[in-house]
Amino acid sequence: MPHDRSGGAPPPEGRSPARKDRSSDLSAPAAIRSTSKDRSSDLSFPRVRPPVGTRRTSYPRRRPSPRLSGFNYTGGHAYHVVFLTDRRAPHFAYRRWAEAAADELGGAATRTGFGLKAYCVMPDHIHVLIEGDAALGSDLRRFAHSFKQQLGFRFKQATDLTLWHRSYYDHVVRPDEPLDAHTAYIIGNPVRAGLVDTVDAWPFSGPRDLIAGHGETDRSEDLSLRLVVARLEASFEGMPHYDHHTAP
Repeated sequence: MPHDRSGGAPPPEGRSPARKDRSSDLSAPAAIRSTSKDRSSDLSFPRVRPPVGTRRTSYPRRRPSPRLSGFNYTGGHAYHVVFLTDRRAPHFAYRRWAEAAADELGGAATRTGFGLKAYCVMPDHIHVLIEGDAALGSDLRRFAHSFKQQLGFRFKQATDLTLWHRSYYDHVVRPDEPLDAHTAYIIGNPVRAGLVDTVDAWPFSGPRDLIAGHGETDRSEDLSLRLVVARLEASFEGMPHYDHHTAP
C-alpha cells in the first residue's frame, strides 16, 4: 500500500484526497490563489478586451450616414449630389460609361419627378444638380437609388465589377444659394482638374445648352459662387479619396 509522504494516514479506498483551499496562502502561485467566485456580473472586475484582429474587431466601424437627420428629402427642394465610383476607380474615363451615366441621369430624373439642372461626369465621380417638384412627390433617395441601381446593374453585367461607392453625398441648396452658382461650380470641375481648358471642351457635362453661356463668364469675383464652394466643402467633408482620384 502506498504511504502518505506527509506522515498522515492514507485516504480511504476509492476516495481522492481533499484539496486544500490555498486562496489565502501567499506562498502559493497566483493562479492557485485566485478565487473560483463567479465575477461575470461584477462591474468592478475589469473586462478583458478581445485582441485586435479577432472577429469582433476585424471590420472598421461604418461611417455615419451623410444624410441630414430630421430632413425627409422630399418635395420641391434642390440638391447638389455627388456620386463616387468604388474606391474612386476611373471607370468614367471610358467614353462608353461616361455617356451611359449622362443618359441615365436624365432617365432617373424623369422617373422620380426631378428637373435635371446641371451635371458633370468626371472619371471617378459625378456631380449633379436637380430640383424637385412638390406636386410630383420628388424624393432624392428614390432618384439616387434609381440612378445607381440602373447604371450599376449594366456595368456589373458588362464588366463583372462593382461601379459604385456604397453611398452618395448631397447638399440641400439653401434659398440664398443661386442655382446658377451651383451650375458654374459643377461644369467647372474638368477645368479645375486640368482635364480641359474651357468648360465647353468637356463632352460629359450638361445640359449642353447651358454650357455655352457659362464658358465665357469670368466668375472669379462672384461672391455667391464663393459661398456655394464654402458650403459644399462642409457638406462633402469626409468624402473618401484615394491616390488615383481626381479633384472633386
